[in-house]
Amino acid sequence: MLRLALSAACIGFAPIFVRVIKMGPSLIGFYRCGFAALFLYAYRLGKRRVSWTSWTAEIWRLVIQAGALFALDLFVWHRSVLYAGAALGTLLAGTQVIYVALIGVIVHKERLTSRLTLAVLLALIGVALLVGRNLTPDGYPRYGCGVLFGLSTGIVYSGYILTMRRLEGIKKTIPTEHLLMMVSAVAAVFLLPLAHWEHDLRLPVGSEWALLIGLAFVAQVLGWMLLTRAFPTVPASQVGLILNMQPLVAVVSAAIILGERFNFSQLAGAFITLTAITISSPRKKPKTQSVT
Repeated sequence: MLRLALSAACIGFAPIFVRVIKMGPSLIGFYRCGFAALFLYAYRLGKRRVSWTSWTAEIWRLVIQAGALFALDLFVWHRSVLYAGAALGTLLAGTQVIYVALIGVIVHKERLTSRLTLAVLLALIGVALLVGRNLTPDGYPRYGCGVLFGLSTGIVYSGYILTMRRLEGIKKTIPTEHLLMMVSAVAAVFLLPLAHWEHDLRLPVGSEWALLIGLAFVAQVLGWMLLTRAFPTVPASQVGLILNMQPLVAVVSAAIILGERFNFSQLAGAFITLTAITISSPRKKPKTQSVT
């Protein structure tokens, strides 16, 4: 359980890095994925080598699809964090758990449970309170766009999660960290031209190197490794609750480090949203869990 809590804390600190790094959102995503792929490659050097000939066309297709979805996820989520704040952007992204469950009902014809119905209703109320009426608060001239990007993050990330679950189901003997390395590399390839399109392509300078490496290692490598090693030992009923530490860490860190504050109605909305996420979390242990 300690590993799972630490992983949630590592992942929850990611938006703080995004807010502090003075780069464009796509360029941050490119370096994050690129450095993460390098870290995972170095990690795999001391492990059993994987034969590329064992990769089927289906595995390659899903790896590319997952990489493209993760790139799109970072494209919208980084903008949500920059435009609407680290805390709110992370809370809105956390609704991906509900989207995954809804996709299961709509696409895979799974049963619509009273638990999911309640979670959806609570999420709608919570998000409405979180967003508030003022779409141009002080310090956030693009707040409305940030909210839309945050809601989009949940949708895109749910597609990424489902793709990774499908990939985990057919990967056979391919180590999961090897798949994540390839997905990170593919995402970096997709994000590079986006950074160029935004006229933001450049090398890091000064402390940006340390911040970008910290983002890649803490949130995407260390957080993920702790997460996957913790799942087999943690009761399924506690997984969703502990993973809610991710947005909680973001909220507390954003308040302490960035000076972000929620008013009373937003705090109520945050509590209701976290409750909805907890209710909609799967009751069975997932085979894999990827990170934002």
